Amino acid sequence: MFEYAKMKIMKQFLLILTLVISSYGWSQYTWADISYNPDFDDPMAAADAVMLNDKVYQIFDSVGNRIEVATYDNQFQQWKTIAGLNYSMYPNSIQAVVKNNTIFFVEKTGTAFTKFRVDLTTNNIIQLASTNSYGMLGSNWEFKVSSVTGKMFIAFVNNYSQLMLNEFNTGTNTWTESNITSILNTTTLDISYSNLQLYFSSTNIYVGVSGAIQKMGHAPQSNIAAFQNYNNAGSNDGQIYMNGSAMINGSFYFSGNGQNPPVVTVKDAANNVSYEKPYTSTNLNVLSGTDLPLSFNISNSDHFMLENSAYVFLMSEFSPQSNPNYDQFYVYRKDLSTNIWDS
Repeated sequence: MFEYAKMKIMKQFLLILTLVISSYGWSQYTWADISYNPDFDDPMAAADAVMLNDKVYQIFDSVGNRIEVATYDNQFQQWKTIAGLNYSMYPNSIQAVVKNNTIFFVEKTGTAFTKFRVDLTTNNIIQLASTNSYGMLGSNWEFKVSSVTGKMFIAFVNNYSQLMLNEFNTGTNTWTESNITSILNTTTLDISYSNLQLYFSSTNIYVGVSGAIQKMGHAPQSNIAAFQNYNNAGSNDGQIYMNGSAMINGSFYFSGNGQNPPVVTVKDAANNVSYEKPYTSTNLNVLSGTDLPLSFNISNSDHFMLENSAYVFLMSEFSPQSNPNYDQFYVYRKDLSTNIWDS
């Protein structure tokens, strides 16, 4: 729970910093502490934050069975709660996105996900639809929206062993379910604690499982039932390779412009070195000593990323190449016209 709360705080910080950067430029940024919301008095409670029209909105569980939305007033430097909804189920985590100037969020209980919409005209929270009821939902899940198609998906683990990919259909107000366990199968215990990666191109959705075993695959956003291993022109096992052998201990994450297939950043945990490789239909094979490494590593369990057509913003604990000790939190930016990272 601590790691999840930490991730949500990181996301809020990066949203704030990105606003300042977009307004004043990369070289003139400053940090602003807006963490104190008097209505959100339990930092371990379910919460998330998004940015819309230069405003930060926080969605949170206020008293255990009431979801509220607050916005930060930059002029008066204070939070204001603008909407609330009593809810019979007690959420243990919340994730939010923005689509077409509208805030959507999903709250997770122990057995189901429920989708909501925030109406900022009337300051109301509208409950939309719940997924099927599941046996036991893990804490590792991702809810994201494609910036191109506007489609919304969640990837999650059920019953410690099943990897699921669900799509929300805004036209019918229903969820479409796809079990992709047989494609990205790992050991039962490992998948329960693995980091799930979710990324979109203009047409596809990409899912990665980063744990003791590193696997990834994709499907058309129009047909998630057609999910397949990434390396269907190679060994067709979905695994990432290091010097010709399937990577066992390591990690990876996706980045890109949200339109093309992702860049896959792979960390060789044994040597604390990270490499960027393209997502292709053949085996992704990192060749240590041949491939050019990055100058830094990130903590795979504590990072948050924002992407657009020009830049990738990455916030995490960083360590220099070949150094196992992580330093302070930083924001790194990648200029997609040059593919150069700077901090």
